[in-house]
Amino acid sequence: MTKRTDESISIQYLLTAALVGEAGFPEEQASKIALQVLTGFNKAGVGGERLYVPCTVVDRRARDSAIRAEFNGRNHDELARKWDISRASVYRIVAQAA
Repeated sequence: MTKRTDESISIQYLLTAALVGEAGFPEEQASKIALQVLTGFNKAGVGGERLYVPCTVVDRRARDSAIRAEFNGRNHDELARKWDISRASVYRIVAQAA
């Protein structure tokens, strides 16, 4: 097997495990969906590319709402650290509320 084939199998395995563990899909169905996702990536031109996967999955709307609610006019740095985003992102999110 080539390195790319091994990586593709690893990604399919990880996607399958996530669909089974997080979404409750039966394993056979999850495996088919994972393969379809990989095929879709290839058709979209993502095949062969490095793909960034964030360490945490965040509901941006919920996060942004929480940032706006917690913002007091002086705590940009605190919110940036808490939510692991840049200070500029905090400014942008707060400005969107206006």
